[in-house]
Amino acid sequence: MNNWKILSIELNNKENQKNNVIKRIHWMRFSENENITGILNFESIDLNNFIEYDSLNNDTLISWIEANVDKDYLDNLINDIELEKQNLKIIANPFTENI
Repeated sequence: MNNWKILSIELNNKENQKNNVIKRIHWMRFSENENITGILNFESIDLNNFIEYDSLNNDTLISWIEANVDKDYLDNLINDIELEKQNLKIIANPFTENI
């Protein structure tokens, strides 16, 4: 199961007579063992559908991310990373002589 987390947001204090306009959402999509981070950028605001900052919540921000990124691609990428790590063998300091 993969989940979303909002890491941070970037705001413009004032834009088009609106206060605290979100310009970027920094997000993470994660599973039990892996995560992928990204940024959702907003170039302009839709004044007809603008939601005041004080009325926003985590679910609203996640719905914006889900509407703008390919969840299936991210989930497949996370699964591929997890499979690759299962097949990866790590040897620490393989050629270091005993000290």
